[in-house]
Amino acid sequence: MEVKLAIQKRHSVRHFTDQKIDSKQLKEMIGIAQKAPSWVNSQPQKVYVAQGETLEAIRKQQQELAITGAKTNSDIPPMSRKLWSEQAQKNMAEWSHGIPAVLGDNWQETLGKEASQLYNAQAVVYLTLPKGYTPWSLFDLGAFSQNILLATTEQAIDSIVAYNFVKYP
Repeated sequence: MEVKLAIQKRHSVRHFTDQKIDSKQLKEMIGIAQKAPSWVNSQPQKVYVAQGETLEAIRKQQQELAITGAKTNSDIPPMSRKLWSEQAQKNMAEWSHGIPAVLGDNWQETLGKEASQLYNAQAVVYLTLPKGYTPWSLFDLGAFSQNILLATTEQAIDSIVAYNFVKYP
């Protein structure tokens, strides 16, 4: 698949099928992603993949934490839409405007339910940086994660980047 097509075709999926993802295929896509540029080849990121029983345990634990009202504690906390730039708020509003036409009037409930179940993901790729990382490491991580997303698109595997995967580290 051409890069241009992969970029245009990639989208965030909010409910995955039960189709399992082969571990070998995941390793191959992560290996491809490692071709991303990295400041002085530091490649600071670590990759953890959760599947099967491990992912089910994470899913169950996160559902229990959400039900009990546990405070979220992600490394990068979400920011109120009101604090984003005017242009970013406009982009978010345009995106949100079309959702009810697809999911109906109860779209927020539907998306909340999917999020609480980690979108029925069959694999979750967690990317981490070491303590004391440099600002360049954030750039490196962004390039690396984009490469993973494009590699999954090329392999006809859907993806999403979502706060719900990391809100309870």
